[in-house]
Amino acid sequence: MAVNSATLVVNLIGCFAWMFGGGGVTNFGLAIIWLIMFTPCSYVCWFRPIYKAFKSDSSCNFMVFFFVFMAQVGISIIQSIGIPGWGVCGWLATLSYFSYNTFIALIMLVPTIMFTAVASLSFIALTKAFLEIPYCLP
Repeated sequence: MAVNSATLVVNLIGCFAWMFGGGGVTNFGLAIIWLIMFTPCSYVCWFRPIYKAFKSDSSCNFMVFFFVFMAQVGISIIQSIGIPGWGVCGWLATLSYFSYNTFIALIMLVPTIMFTAVASLSFIALTKAFLEIPYCLP
C-alpha cells in the first residue's frame, strides 16, 4: 500500500513536470485524482478486507480482497503502459516525450519505472497467493 501511494505521489511530480514541458493540464489534473482517490481506496478496499478475513477467518472477505487486488493489478499494468491523457507517466507517454524534451522525459521515467515495479510485484504476490491456496485447503 505504501509503495503504491509513493508511486502515485512521484507520478504527480512527473505529471507536473510534464505539464510545464507542454504536456497539458489534463494529465496533471488526473494525476491529482489518481492520488486522492487511490490512496484511501487501497486501504478501504483491500487492506481492510484482508485484515478482517484473517481476523474472522471469513472466506467472503478473502474473496473481496482477491477481487479488488486483481483489479488493482490490472490498473497498475494500465498505469505502467501509460496511455497519454490518462494522468500517468507510463512507458508510452515517457518514450514518446523523449523526442520533445529529454530532461522532462527523464523525470517522467522515474514514476514509469515505479509503476512497472508495482505492477510486477503485485502480480507476483497475487500469483504466489493463488498458488498457495490449494495447500491451505483441508
